[in-house]
Amino acid sequence: MTVGRTPPDKTVVDQQASSLLVSLNNVLTNVAQFKSWMDTLSDANLISIGYTQAEVNVMRSAFVDAMALHDTWVGSSVFTPARDLRTFAKLIWGTGL
Repeated sequence: MTVGRTPPDKTVVDQQASSLLVSLNNVLTNVAQFKSWMDTLSDANLISIGYTQAEVNVMRSAFVDAMALHDTWVGSSVFTPARDLRTFAKLIWGTGL
């Protein structure tokens, strides 16, 4: 009996690689769609549903950063200089990660 993981075969590696990249593509597509929707809302719209101005600012900044990742992914921009795109997302996560 083997304990732990056995070395994967090519099929397992192919499936995992494909799954991760499809997931990444889907997430970045969802980011672009959400940001487009959010761009149709004014700060006042978001404040009227319960956000503070500070929270609106953080959310908008987080999605500007996420769109930089999306735009780099789809080849519509080159991202320079390098910086941590998680800065504002960490504030939304609320876990200090």
